[in-house]
Amino acid sequence: MYRALLLRLLLTAGALALGGALWLTAVEQRSVADRRAARMQDAETLLDTTLYQELEAGLSNEAPMHRLQEFLAKEATYDLAFVRVERASRTDPRTEAAVADVASAHSRWLAAAKKGFETRTPTAAELDARHGEVEDVGAAVATLRARISAEESAAQSRLAAILFAIGAGLSLLLGVAGSFVVGRRSRAAKARALVNRAERDAQAEFVGAMQIVQDEHEAHELVRRHVERSLPGSSVVVLNRNNSANRLEAATPVDPEGPLAERLNAGAEPKACVAVRLGATHSDTPDGEGLLRCTLCGKDTANTCTPLLVSGEVIGSVLVQRSEPLDAPQIARVTETVAQASPVLGNLRNLAIAEMHAATDALTGLPNRRALNDTMRRMVAHAGRTLQPLTALALDLDHFKRVNDRFGHEKGDDVLAAVGRLLAATLRESDFAARAGGEEFFMLLPDTDSEGGLILAHRIRTGIAQLEIAGVDCPVTGSIGLATFPLHGTDSETLLRKADRALYAAKEAGRDRVHVALVHGETGERLAATT
Repeated sequence: MYRALLLRLLLTAGALALGGALWLTAVEQRSVADRRAARMQDAETLLDTTLYQELEAGLSNEAPMHRLQEFLAKEATYDLAFVRVERASRTDPRTEAAVADVASAHSRWLAAAKKGFETRTPTAAELDARHGEVEDVGAAVATLRARISAEESAAQSRLAAILFAIGAGLSLLLGVAGSFVVGRRSRAAKARALVNRAERDAQAEFVGAMQIVQDEHEAHELVRRHVERSLPGSSVVVLNRNNSANRLEAATPVDPEGPLAERLNAGAEPKACVAVRLGATHSDTPDGEGLLRCTLCGKDTANTCTPLLVSGEVIGSVLVQRSEPLDAPQIARVTETVAQASPVLGNLRNLAIAEMHAATDALTGLPNRRALNDTMRRMVAHAGRTLQPLTALALDLDHFKRVNDRFGHEKGDDVLAAVGRLLAATLRESDFAARAGGEEFFMLLPDTDSEGGLILAHRIRTGIAQLEIAGVDCPVTGSIGLATFPLHGTDSETLLRKADRALYAAKEAGRDRVHVALVHGETGERLAATT
């Protein structure tokens, strides 16, 4: 009797001790999880603030003082987050080294970014270099997050081992029944830990990959593949809001026979997507239980659409379609992915718009001289590979200075804009027209020989002569020089030079006419047409 009582007391004391130990271990696990989340968030803040500062440094349509204030405010946010990251990483030398790499990359980028507030416009090389520094910061932060993940995962593994040992002791103490229950829970916990770790590793891989993408197309494809990998059995489409913000477009492949493709091809407005309209995740099910129904995605599948938000502006959305609705953890994973991808996509979008503006003549809407040089080299190289002719037309408006002097530069600009519209309306979709500078234009006609080029040149010359510009009561005419690859030149420089020489010959012959360049060995003029 005494021994039984003693045994019961020992068992009770042991159970209480083990219970207390389990409670302390669980508390410590929660502490580790909270610390991990805080450290990962601080590391992400380092990249988010850098991307925001990069955007402010690159903006040109806001007041410099406002941009500088935003830039400095984010720098202060960065400094606070960096102090917390550095303080929490002193226990692991490799994590400390990763923190030092982030600081070094950020310092290099900061030196380049401050030039964005100088009075002069940064060169393309400087912008490319600064973009490279931002990518370096992103890569360094991804490495830091991986180190934090590894460090905290090790701590969690140690706690899991302790928990397992306690569970084994408790199972011996409480018998076979207790052993079975504790073992089953332990296995379930380990399985969840493995799943969570795999998800974290996949997410870290995605974040690192997003920092090195080269353009919007690659970034959209990366988002699609990652979400489909995270949610097996799902079909993902990334929708993009066009530059005019009046239409949604599919940025990734979409089933051409599905209702989504049909509605997008018909010109879907952004408000047709409920998630874009609300600026929040929206789910639809085939049974239609939701209060709001999206008319864009279709009703045959369960749809979950999450908007891509950048500084409060919706630039698109990520649509997940599958047979069964997403549960809360799955929606959380999609939301996390979209939140991490949005700043990168916004930055790439701004860079693409800036590059487009840099290559476009603001007055006529045609490509400028920079775009002309790049396109000409590319078209000449293509013509050389395919052995197809390529005709170049050099156009210059006659006596254009008189128009400016007599009617003013504003009317002169109207004339140039009208010529730009004429060229855009006259040329084929495969042709290329650019304003080379001043009143000079240049056209490239692929798969077109000299005879075909002459026909189009006459049409353009006649169209210019028929232009009617309000406030300009004198005729506007143009002279055109023509050169063809490979007849007149086999490289872009020669072709451009020959077309210019033919243009000057047309000018000297009386203007308002077309001249064809001389073939090597010919002498004298080749007058293609006169007024």
